[in-house]
Amino acid sequence: MPESILITGDALRLYIDAGRDFCAILCFASIALLAPLVPNLLSILAFPISALYASVAAAVGRARQRRAVRSPLPVISVGNVSVGGSGKTPLTIHLAQLIQQTRPCIVLSRGYGREGNGTLIWWSGTPPPAPERYGDEPSLIARRLHNGAIGVARRRADLLAIAVAERPTGVILLDDGFQHRGVARDLDVVIVDDATANAPYPIPSGRLREWPGALGRADVIVATSPNAAAWAERYRRQHSLLLPMRTQFDGVVRWHDGSPVPHANVPVILATGIANPERVAKMLNEAGGGRVMEWLRFKDHHRYTRDDAATIANALQRHQTALLLTTEKDAVKLEQFPELQERLTVMKIRVVIDQEERLIQALQRVMGQPPTEAGG
Repeated sequence: MPESILITGDALRLYIDAGRDFCAILCFASIALLAPLVPNLLSILAFPISALYASVAAAVGRARQRRAVRSPLPVISVGNVSVGGSGKTPLTIHLAQLIQQTRPCIVLSRGYGREGNGTLIWWSGTPPPAPERYGDEPSLIARRLHNGAIGVARRRADLLAIAVAERPTGVILLDDGFQHRGVARDLDVVIVDDATANAPYPIPSGRLREWPGALGRADVIVATSPNAAAWAERYRRQHSLLLPMRTQFDGVVRWHDGSPVPHANVPVILATGIANPERVAKMLNEAGGGRVMEWLRFKDHHRYTRDDAATIANALQRHQTALLLTTEKDAVKLEQFPELQERLTVMKIRVVIDQEERLIQALQRVMGQPPTEAGG
């Protein structure tokens, strides 16, 4: 073999080591460059499933709308186009409070997360409904109703006849009703948030329950940020309302009696079981609230157990001067545990809608001349 191409064992090992190092550097560089694109790549790969899901959802929705049950009472729907927490429950409570000023408000819900799937209805003026039987969100909404009712059913149309018979001057408010097209409605109110605008594709590629063009069905769109408003503007129909909305921190109160609690710069045990808990922590921080010593996170609609209560109580033992702070949605489930009742405090949230008079006018047009009726 000619000397010019002879490679010794040591030289070969050097070449191999150099090649291995080069491949490693190339591999890490590729990962660094592609990492920001991985979510998008996954979304692209999942898009055929998303397209199929959204197309089937649209076809099913149109079929249900053709057979929709029409109530003689005015029907207002409040919902969203995405999965996850968007601020819909505070908006539902806000709308219910506007409606019940002049007419009984009958809120109809599926009662997600409850035990069983029977048809139940609760009337204002009676003890609050149990979250185990009605669901946490309906149980919370009921506590804000002084003139109306809340019903839960797998098929909400089954509750319409009861509502008409018991409250013939009432107004139906469909909670999470935008995709529930089996009940005809007179007004569709839809909330859009940043998370929706930032992942504007049907699931699993994004967060949408249907194609974004579904916003064209909405009569009123409330947007929680300029980004959300800009996205909604692309899909809303010409004469629909687009109103800015924000939720504001409105203090901390004791759950059992509603008395205000000083919260500035105090130690806090935070317990949350909601879809977007980061929003709670951010709101508390922006309001100059307490110092979070421990944050106990549970999944959305979590059914708290005695073990969960013991975990929270142990955290309070470790921080004996700390507030036990949670959301109202969680408090309706945590109040059952005696060891937590006296320590339970909640963040109060206030909904602020810019140009709210336009929303009120839209409600009044649907309700006609609203008669006044006492709750009960």
